[in-house]
Amino acid sequence: MKKLTSLTVCSLMLSLQLNAATAYVTRSGSTYTGKVDGSVVYSGPSYNAAIQACIDNMSSGTIYIRNSGTCEPTYGIAPKNGLTLDYGGTQATGTSSTISVIQLDRKSNVTIRNLRIAGNPRYGIWSRSSSGITLSGCSAQVTGGLPFRFDDSKSGGSRNINVNSITSNGQTAHGLETYTVDGFYWSTMTANDSAGCGLLLNNTINWSGGSVYAYNCNYGGGYAGFRVANSNGRGTVNYVDANRCGRGIFSLTQSRDATINNCYIRNCSGIGIWLQDSYNTRVLAGTVQNNGGGCYSITGGSGNSVNVSCR
Repeated sequence: MKKLTSLTVCSLMLSLQLNAATAYVTRSGSTYTGKVDGSVVYSGPSYNAAIQACIDNMSSGTIYIRNSGTCEPTYGIAPKNGLTLDYGGTQATGTSSTISVIQLDRKSNVTIRNLRIAGNPRYGIWSRSSSGITLSGCSAQVTGGLPFRFDDSKSGGSRNINVNSITSNGQTAHGLETYTVDGFYWSTMTANDSAGCGLLLNNTINWSGGSVYAYNCNYGGGYAGFRVANSNGRGTVNYVDANRCGRGIFSLTQSRDATINNCYIRNCSGIGIWLQDSYNTRVLAGTVQNNGGGCYSITGGSGNSVNVSCR
């Protein structure tokens, strides 16, 4: 076998960069146009079809969506491996018959940037058994559904998911939920007015986050601003801020090896922090005050600790 020299590798990388396509989706009146490297690949009334036509006519590169639109029923946009979709702050509106705005099944190295999800789709971005997925600057302002979910419905779990500056607003099932992910990393997750959790990690290992900000998430209920459940594994979050939620921090169902470096939990209807049947879970610092169910509780499990100022 011929050994590749560093010059050959650099040449191959440069070739891939030069061959990457650039696509644009625009709208004039009621007509959407999709262009790939200047060539029209779609012109018509469908927002979804314009974006998908660009995807189908390129093998790598970036698609710039420059106008908002309404998503069609059933499953949504299906990016190919290695593509970037940059929505530039435009809005994709789902209806009650929209299963997902963007569907990622067994995909790898896909980036979604600056998308605003609206309406009431069942899912906003739904990723199943995918790896190397990055969301950046995305938000949801919806009346139901689950804006961001990463799971293993196609078997095999998900790996290496990166979430940067995500915001979820509205009566969502949860702001963001994972199930069976190995490697979940986020900078800031903000959730307001969720019917469930702000951020919920299920059966997820090797996770780390900068901060969680949850306001009015399931007030009067049993969910929490930040919740780990269903044998969730090791990970660290630097800061959890939960205000007027059902609970502030909640670890349960055999979850283990979680570290919360700091927190500010207040005005929740239930207990501020509850470590229930968990193992080696630690809250290192923070302030917990004015919660209907008290400051914190540790029940069952072992190796758990909470070191906060109760007020």
